[in-house]
Amino acid sequence: RSHARRQKGDLEGARADLDGAIQAEPTLVDAWVARGTERLNAGDLDGGIRDLGEAIRLAPGMAQARVYRALGRWQKEDREGALADLDAALETAPDDLHALATRGGMRLLGGDPRGARDDLDRLLQLDPGNWDALRHRARGRVAQGDREGAAADLREAVARSPAGSAERAEIEAELRRLQGE
Repeated sequence: RSHARRQKGDLEGARADLDGAIQAEPTLVDAWVARGTERLNAGDLDGGIRDLGEAIRLAPGMAQARVYRALGRWQKEDREGALADLDAALETAPDDLHALATRGGMRLLGGDPRGARDDLDRLLQLDPGNWDALRHRARGRVAQGDREGAAADLREAVARSPAGSAERAEIEAELRRLQGE
């Protein structure tokens, strides 16, 4: 019911449903995750991080809760905590695409292009058609001085991205910039 309310734009009602679900059944992990992500999306980073922490306490192996909490921690500039959450998520679910993509992106933003590339290489082994991972890996290659490899990744990302999409146009522009056009 919370999901249906959220889709209709009734965010207050959706939040009330989640509050009620947690009050009625405090061990309902999915409700803690849903409320935590709702709070993060609404800008209540502390509340979202707390709720996701409770979900993790109840279900320590749930990678999804750790990924979402990492996103909240990153927004609060707790880089170390965010990466620790992602490391833990990948310990329990080493092939989790969302965790690999998120950690790869955070590593890239955090100045660790080698670590980012490791994550993105693994993600592309699991999901070879992931054009967004190719685009991010290209950025890591640029940071490491591998412009040829970056151009190859961007050409492949263009080929795999949706024709006529804004994303494809952005990748094409990035490739032109890289090639000095």
